[in-house]
Amino acid sequence: MRFLRGQKPLYFLHIPKTGGTSFAHFLAHQKSGIGPWFPKHQLSDLAGGPTNPFKGYGGIHGHFGTLPYAVIKRPFHSITLLREPLEQTVSYLHFTKRIKDQHPTPQTPPSAALKKKISAVLGAETFEKVLAWPKENDQVFQEGNYLEALPDNPLFNTFYFNQQTRYLGATLDASVLAALTPEEAVFADLTLLTFAQQDLDLMLSRAKKRLEQMVVVGLAEQMQVSCSIAAAYLALPAPEETPALNYDPQRTAQQRSVYHHQESLPPHLSANIRRRLSHDLELYAYGKKLFATQEEALRKGQLKPLY
Repeated sequence: MRFLRGQKPLYFLHIPKTGGTSFAHFLAHQKSGIGPWFPKHQLSDLAGGPTNPFKGYGGIHGHFGTLPYAVIKRPFHSITLLREPLEQTVSYLHFTKRIKDQHPTPQTPPSAALKKKISAVLGAETFEKVLAWPKENDQVFQEGNYLEALPDNPLFNTFYFNQQTRYLGATLDASVLAALTPEEAVFADLTLLTFAQQDLDLMLSRAKKRLEQMVVVGLAEQMQVSCSIAAAYLALPAPEETPALNYDPQRTAQQRSVYHHQESLPPHLSANIRRRLSHDLELYAYGKKLFATQEEALRKGQLKPLY
């Protein structure tokens, strides 16, 4: 099979810390005929670029949220992976801690031009609040008690909690990304650019509808089955082993349990984090039902190739 002009592109909407690197590796290293693949994976890579950077590509994989839905003018297929919300959130917080230890956040004040661009999206008052974010954020992670401190901080709630709902339900403005210069790319962050969108109920409703329209709704906890469902749709051989990339190299085999965070955290801490994840928990439960339907269809041989 080869990718033909006029075929629908495939977008893998990669939510951070959901096993997406493993899933994308499986897709990209099969002779699926999908391509060419868009070579970038982060919103920051798109700063200063065209309004529709995806034009001409048959495969798209990245942390782009709903941006492709806003700018791609022809029909396309989409897939995603979800992860148990406490596991995804704690994993992302630990990941952020590692990144900050390796690459401290620059403390350069934004220019007047950048303030104007971001204030147009967030509103001037909200942007002033966000300006205090890097210093306060770094301090919390440096103190080492971030799992205790973050759940009760409203600013951090927006940045770190209910990410799966935000990635699938928040709207992105491509013109804002295009207006940023490469030097301002640090501000091309999905949560920052959607920070003013605080109606999580609305985002959850949109996210559920987005999942309903997707070809594959996979689960990180069921990676091999998720890859097998995608393989059936793309006329590929099912994986013989579960793909496993982008793990913390310091994790032990026991820590690689799909539920290792909730197995290791103190109960009061798990409960406090879950209390802030109500929208992601509801979205995950909804996604699990869609996944179960797809898994049953796979078992019965009812999934037909898309191409």
